[in-house]
Amino acid sequence: MALPVPEREELEKYYPRLTIEKAGKEFGIGQTLFLKWLVKRGIPRVKTHRQPRTLENRKAMSEARKGKIRPEIWKGENVKCHTCGKEYYLSQCHIKERNYCSYKCLGKNKSIIFRGENSPTWKGGIHKKRSGKLKSWRNAVLARDKCTCQHCGDKERVLHAHHIKSYKEEPKKRFDVSNGITLCVLCHWKVHGYDLNSKNIQEFKDDNGRLNRRWIGECKTCHKPLVKQASDMKNPDGSMRDHAYCSHKCANTHFIEFQGKTYDSVEHLARETDTPAKRIRKRLNQGWNINDAVLIKPWEKRERPIHQGGKRKCIN
Repeated sequence: MALPVPEREELEKYYPRLTIEKAGKEFGIGQTLFLKWLVKRGIPRVKTHRQPRTLENRKAMSEARKGKIRPEIWKGENVKCHTCGKEYYLSQCHIKERNYCSYKCLGKNKSIIFRGENSPTWKGGIHKKRSGKLKSWRNAVLARDKCTCQHCGDKERVLHAHHIKSYKEEPKKRFDVSNGITLCVLCHWKVHGYDLNSKNIQEFKDDNGRLNRRWIGECKTCHKPLVKQASDMKNPDGSMRDHAYCSHKCANTHFIEFQGKTYDSVEHLARETDTPAKRIRKRLNQGWNINDAVLIKPWEKRERPIHQGGKRKCIN
């Protein structure tokens, strides 16, 4: 038989003065049922289950603790900041070999410690930062060629100073003016092997004023719009591609073999077999083999393997 729910005033005599568990014991019930009573009577549940201690209680507790020996772990000490030398208090558990009074001092010290060979990005002293000599060399090459591209004669595009012999392979000729030639940005890309079909290339300037090239087209398999860097369209043998894929899945399913013939796309296969391309693509995404995806009609049943008792069987 269900117990009657006490009135709100009767429940408030015990809660929140006592915890839910102890208040429930006063009525001879558990925590779950007592919590349901609180919800039914509209009594909010508080995070602190007991009433806050009064000022007299806190003073009495403080007097009781006086004269007692505190554990060593509670005792802190004044330490000096490893960076600025400022003294500040730290508890025992926070004292380390190096102590810092702020994140600013921590960052300053790390910039000193992780420098040179101690840096996690150290690469044996090789860095890409180039000196002011390179700027002087570039200006000398442009002035000698009268700010004109030596391949196409253009003066309007952004001009680069190109090293005839590689900057990396010939360090002695890096700042030799005779080793430089003025090229526009398009001719410079062509020299380095980034010559693409111009109908799919767009040029634009970024926030720093540098000219960039992007290949804009669509996935050859699913026709999803794509934007790729010009360098991504370069084949390992140095030739350039005029198509791209949005994913490995599209790249792997692009060339399809069916009945001894190779088709370059699902649409090509659909035209040759008089089958809707949408149906073939959907079935391939569901894991069908190419023969079933093309030959089986929608009203026909396909034999599919199932696992039953540890053995593979085929059912209709």
